[in-house]
Amino acid sequence: MWLVDAVRRGSGSHILHLVVGARVVEAGVFDGAQFEAIARVEFSANGADLSGLAVAVSDAIASLGEIAKEQRVPCPCRVIVSDFWLYATELPWSGRLAGSAESVNANIREQFETTGWDVTDADCIRSDDAGALQPRLAMLYPAALLAAIRNAAKSHGLALESIRPLSTLALKLAQASRPDALAILEDEVSIFVAVRAGRLADLSIAVTAKPCAEALVAWRRHRLLASTSAAASTLAVLDLSGHPAPESLGSDVQNLTAPTAIDAAGKPVNAMLAFALGNSKHRRHPLDAVQPSPRRTILHLVTALALLGMVFGAVQARQSTAQLAELQSEALAAVPVPPPRAPALTKAENAQWQRVQEITREINAPIGSLMATLKSPADIDVQVVSTDVDAAVVGSTDSARPITVQAESHQALDMQRYVDYLANRPSLVSATLVRHDLTDGNAGSIYRFTVEATWRP
Repeated sequence: MWLVDAVRRGSGSHILHLVVGARVVEAGVFDGAQFEAIARVEFSANGADLSGLAVAVSDAIASLGEIAKEQRVPCPCRVIVSDFWLYATELPWSGRLAGSAESVNANIREQFETTGWDVTDADCIRSDDAGALQPRLAMLYPAALLAAIRNAAKSHGLALESIRPLSTLALKLAQASRPDALAILEDEVSIFVAVRAGRLADLSIAVTAKPCAEALVAWRRHRLLASTSAAASTLAVLDLSGHPAPESLGSDVQNLTAPTAIDAAGKPVNAMLAFALGNSKHRRHPLDAVQPSPRRTILHLVTALALLGMVFGAVQARQSTAQLAELQSEALAAVPVPPPRAPALTKAENAQWQRVQEITREINAPIGSLMATLKSPADIDVQVVSTDVDAAVVGSTDSARPITVQAESHQALDMQRYVDYLANRPSLVSATLVRHDLTDGNAGSIYRFTVEATWRP
């Protein structure tokens, strides 16, 4: 078989590319010039039940050929996953994103839970490499999805090199046209991704019977309703559905040309499988679910320690006992003596100190800055009625404070846009509409609504 021959030759040129779409799994073995073997398995999605997907992944790989048990070099496998199976959220910048990897990951998990996703310890979370003071996009790979891919790869002797979202490759393809948003069209599924400063932002999914025509209508409607896409003027469309596209897409739409590839017979392969060739391992994407193996890092460390020991032994052999004693005495003299520690505070003194810190934070709270943050833009007709700011938590070093905003608006759209506006303010976290009422007054219908958020002064 193709893979047995490649393994026996010890060749590293064969790569198995696997694409997990919303309704289909495609797999192919690429030898650097063409696909030697291709498989396509369709399946039915059933909500959170991924059993059908797991069977499709295993069947697609199995149909490519049997892998020999005595293989010396596992065949590399690179996987592209449709964003349909992933959860995404955009985190406004805060000081918690500048901490350790553990604290950043905990903050992202908290954000997913706040937006309503059920997050487990087995789920895999990755965030992009946005710079300081910039919002950060985070994606969650469900544990069941990763288990389906990893189990299939393990049972067929494959070495997983990469598992990354489809949208990351689409953005790479669209970088030259610099669009404001991306639309990735699969069969019956459309994925919309906002693009800001050359990076992926918020993401939404739509189920469409006619991918291209209905996707364009859905995007234009979404652009009017969502403040995050209101400024988007150009949409780049990557059509992987295989359905014929309309003759005219509109002046605000750019049609991306997917890469092409051929099989062993010289015939073009499906666009989705050809598109997977863009998944290169030369630069690992920050949203990739597969982390680099620490084995190479450990090997380098062991080698460095061994060399250091050899150098130290050579130096020690050339020095006399008296010289070593002198160096040791000088080193001991150079070690600074730590100052005596202050006595620990008693429980009552510690409570008093925390209370002083709380009062100081209350006095120094920049209320004027908060009111400027809550003021609605000129194009959003919303009036802030009242604002309640809770006290900071006693004993906490975090200055975050829960706030409750009461506001009024004559239009439901303005109410929603104002909530989205607050959600994107850098000093506010988790802005959520918790209540709204529609009342009739002298000036017509009025929406009175309540927004809760966390303020970080």
